[in-house]
Amino acid sequence: MLNPSDQRFRNAEAQRPMKTFSLATGMAILLACTGNAVAAVIIQDFFGSTNDAGINGAPTRHDAAGNTVFMGQGDKGPTLIGIDGIRAQLPDTSAEVWSAPGGQHAATWFFASSSADPFEPAVPGDTFALVAGADAGTGGHLAALLPFSPPASAYKVSADMIPEGGDLRDWVAIGFTSSQGTLTNNFETFGQAWLMLKMNATGLGATTWELHTNGMTGPSVTGSTTFTGTYMRLALSYDPVAHLVSGSINGVLTPSISYTAIGITGVGMEAVEHISFGIADDFAVETGTIPSPGDFNRNDRVDVADVQAMMTALSDLSGYQSAKSLTDQQLAAIGDLDGDGKVTNIDLQNLIGVLANGAVGGPLAAVPEPASWSLFIIGFVSSAARCWIVKTNRPRRNSQACNYRLG
Repeated sequence: MLNPSDQRFRNAEAQRPMKTFSLATGMAILLACTGNAVAAVIIQDFFGSTNDAGINGAPTRHDAAGNTVFMGQGDKGPTLIGIDGIRAQLPDTSAEVWSAPGGQHAATWFFASSSADPFEPAVPGDTFALVAGADAGTGGHLAALLPFSPPASAYKVSADMIPEGGDLRDWVAIGFTSSQGTLTNNFETFGQAWLMLKMNATGLGATTWELHTNGMTGPSVTGSTTFTGTYMRLALSYDPVAHLVSGSINGVLTPSISYTAIGITGVGMEAVEHISFGIADDFAVETGTIPSPGDFNRNDRVDVADVQAMMTALSDLSGYQSAKSLTDQQLAAIGDLDGDGKVTNIDLQNLIGVLANGAVGGPLAAVPEPASWSLFIIGFVSSAARCWIVKTNRPRRNSQACNYRLG
């Protein structure tokens, strides 16, 4: 069980052993100067330190006014500080400040040291996650919300989450809400679109998810997924033009819901925990839909790692489609980047061109890329050797109640 008194949860420093990385990671470094995102990031929070005291110094965040706040000197949760009144790491402005229940040892969202999140890129100073709960689980429906002004085009929210404790009443969720100020039982009443992951009896094996609209009264769908003993990546998108709500769990798509959202003013997370804690990491709000064109590794972001994933998929496209449980329409949405009705090596070239040019937003249409870039990137993929980088090693968190270990 997650133990806030454990020394691991109070140690601000983490050792950094040498780790090998893949060719895709090498490509990420290669393309860093040109940008590798194909969706515009609106808000992002890794729930890590702003490193005001240095990467190895005491962990810090910024309050609403931009002042440095030491994460270990708070009084809003049982470990470190609570998220209430803290700026999101991006854009790190007073326009995006978290709201959550507060108070000494209250049921709220607070920072705690984290085991490795397999979905999250390594970020200096990011040895933490956000945890929903109190000294003992109370079952409170706890929301952590940010202001959000939706763009006219499609947008999505994602987070790596997991409920702990083995109580079947518990769940974690992400969503868009029409009431930013309601900090308990928010999504159930005001959630215009929200995706819930429910707990099972052990924390391993089969469990269920639910995709809701208009609180609990609008159209909804439910399905099954599998706990694997680590974080689960939840993603939710809304297209105000097509009036479609879509979701995914660990890259597996949910059915879409036809719905017209009204009055969205906030975005965030909610959790119910009776025994242990709900956990969240790598929260992001971006432009775009689910599935994202080019997202071949199905992690709800499009970057250079998808180049290798697409190369592998093209070697056995029907096998890839079956393994990812994709319909023909979903496969086309991911892979037909030039709109010719097929998924081919030409689409792979388009993906490389878009990443090399740092295109942001919109569909992955063909982008004229410098020929030297394409040749250089492809040559790099085929000839690059393994190399070494320093990667943060996060303390592991053992959930005895669920008999599984995060990370």
